[in-house]
Amino acid sequence: MRRAMASAALLALAACATTEPAARLEERLDEASGVTLTTLDRPLEFFCPLPEKGLEAASFADLGLAEANRMGTRSYYLWFSLLWGRLGADRMELPKFSTLIIDLGTEGLSFRAAERATPPVRMRLYSPPADWSEEFAFALTTDQVRAIAHSSMPTLKVQTESGEAFAFTLWKPPTETLRIFSDELLDGVFTPP
Repeated sequence: MRRAMASAALLALAACATTEPAARLEERLDEASGVTLTTLDRPLEFFCPLPEKGLEAASFADLGLAEANRMGTRSYYLWFSLLWGRLGADRMELPKFSTLIIDLGTEGLSFRAAERATPPVRMRLYSPPADWSEEFAFALTTDQVRAIAHSSMPTLKVQTESGEAFAFTLWKPPTETLRIFSDELLDGVFTPP
């Protein structure tokens, strides 16, 4: 009898150890502004391989959704981080970002550097992959949040001030928090952990 109970307990512990934690949104309070910031557990990660220019030429971009909530007044933001690769020995300075285009399959969203927004928090929306990454925030409507969250394979196109265009593809699949952000947070059924 004891062996059976011990075996059952070990099986239960093993099952718990292999279960992944439930996906959940990150929620932080910006004490300086009194705004509650809610974000995905991790941003979407994209890459732009440029094999013709060498291995170090690959560039990376991250996208994240954020909600700023000040006593029930909510605003939404797209966080965009850009980490340029080494685009050639003859190039002395990095390209200057001009426009981000998110291709969602059925529609495209465009954000220009000149239209960047300033979220009402003093903390970073997300941690960038490197200290020298460029970071931008853009205001979003709830329809834009839903469109991004429900796109199965978004791609990015980054245009520079000099007219160059770089295509970025999704590197890692998004976590379940992308759907939770859209379907639960926007509809008011989200309960923080």
